[in-house]
Amino acid sequence: MPLVPVNSYLTFGLDSSLSLGGGEGLSSTFLAKVGVRIDPGKQGGIFALGSIGAGLAAGNDLSSVTSREVGVGYRATEFLDLQVVRETVSGGGRDATYWLTLKVVAPRAALKEHPKGRSR
Repeated sequence: MPLVPVNSYLTFGLDSSLSLGGGEGLSSTFLAKVGVRIDPGKQGGIFALGSIGAGLAAGNDLSSVTSREVGVGYRATEFLDLQVVRETVSGGGRDATYWLTLKVVAPRAALKEHPKGRSR
């Protein structure tokens, strides 16, 4: 049975949202997130992701919030991910939210070290 390497990547993100309406009027949330992405085999194809975050929610008052995300995704092309994510935000007054997202990501070639230019 062949061994399949599992690659993991540390992820960082900033998230903000603005909500208009509902009985609460205008509200907004700002979160900083740290997470992990796990790719079986080489980078690309199907992957799993998860993150935790903390931030602030502003509406009638200012309060702290935390978030948890888990999801799966598919690397559709070298620079495009399709993800289905379940996010739970505590202190935000809402239940879990499911997101279907398309994310543009840096291709592997862009992440390689660039050759140093010649000095003149």
